[in-house]
Amino acid sequence: MSSFVNFDSMDCYNAAVGDCYQAVQGVWALANGGLFGLGLRNSREKYGWLPARSNDYIFAILGEELGLVGCAVMILLFTVFAIAAFKIIRKTRDHFIRIVTGGIIVWIVGQALVNIGVVLRLLPMLGMPLPFMSQGGTSLLSVLFACGVLLSFARTIPVGPASTAIAAESLPRRR
Repeated sequence: MSSFVNFDSMDCYNAAVGDCYQAVQGVWALANGGLFGLGLRNSREKYGWLPARSNDYIFAILGEELGLVGCAVMILLFTVFAIAAFKIIRKTRDHFIRIVTGGIIVWIVGQALVNIGVVLRLLPMLGMPLPFMSQGGTSLLSVLFACGVLLSFARTIPVGPASTAIAAESLPRRR
């Protein structure tokens, strides 16, 4: 309960042990990375101090090994994923596909934002894995299944002149 109440107090930064230990080590891992990071498999926090490094705080390890540039690329990749899924929503006329695709976007991108927010200490520790990155078969399997659903929805979108005809039909007609 104390992690929800005091998730960003200054007392946490001064505590060497206790409820804030994992969060402080995550911030230190990000700080050690600098602009370009220490290099892949050269993390110091991963091998000694950061608990839950392979699931809850994988973004901190990514920040230490690849730096600010690697973190920006990871956020950019999630943005590209969301844009591609929104393109599916925009080009289809089937309401079921739109609703399911919107749910998958909210689930995967929202989960990524929560994980990044926890590592940056903007949110309290929630135990949410980073999609596509965290260790654990169930989370990865369900995210990959959802991506397969998105790919099957993308195959239903007409290509070529038919897609422009659908876009023209959705526009209001002038009288």
